[in-house]
Amino acid sequence: MRKLSYLTFFSIAFLFFSAIVTCLSGMIPFKSAWIPLIIAFAILILSTVLSVVFRDNLNGKSLFMTALNSIALGFAIRAWYIFRNIDNPVRVLLLVALAASAVLIIFYAISLIPFIDRHYSVFFWILSAFILALYITVAALTRTTFMSTFGFYLIFTWTLTLCMCNSSAFESLYTQMLIASFSIWIVAIIILLLMLDGDGFDPDFVDLVPSSPNVKTRMKKNKFKQIV
Repeated sequence: MRKLSYLTFFSIAFLFFSAIVTCLSGMIPFKSAWIPLIIAFAILILSTVLSVVFRDNLNGKSLFMTALNSIALGFAIRAWYIFRNIDNPVRVLLLVALAASAVLIIFYAISLIPFIDRHYSVFFWILSAFILALYITVAALTRTTFMSTFGFYLIFTWTLTLCMCNSSAFESLYTQMLIASFSIWIVAIIILLLMLDGDGFDPDFVDLVPSSPNVKTRMKKNKFKQIV
């Protein structure tokens, strides 16, 4: 329980710090979304290099490198906001961070059930798939500006949960937290691919209203809409 409390606090602190970076970076008049994304990748590269250099003597240095990854997440999300021409106030980002951190508690809660605890590796992936499916469904059926941010935060908290499951020693938590923070590479790469795609999938604005497979029917509907 102590480890869960510590990791939950760490998750909230990590995402809160990142949210503040996202909001503060909004005050910088970036001329292109690529600039904050390049900054994010530069910080991630620096953090990765430092981790390799000091891998045999991390100690307190791991917290510094974890903080760098949190800053990188903040800039990556700012790049996404500029690219999609959306924004969220800091209070929304903080609430989203709390919601994403709650995933840790959910994964821990199911381990309290004896049967699930004996087969936790199986139920971990089942719950992960369920949460992913639920997120995609909610993101597709709602028109909000924070669901994509929630998804990016979830990548971090899910990785942190996985590290928590694979770590039994409390002393290794700093290392596990640093490893989890490198999941920000995944977030940055996803944003990079979406930006390269240009008009790719947007989890904030998805239209799931089915259209008729009949081309003539669709043309008639479009003409009717133009008339109206």
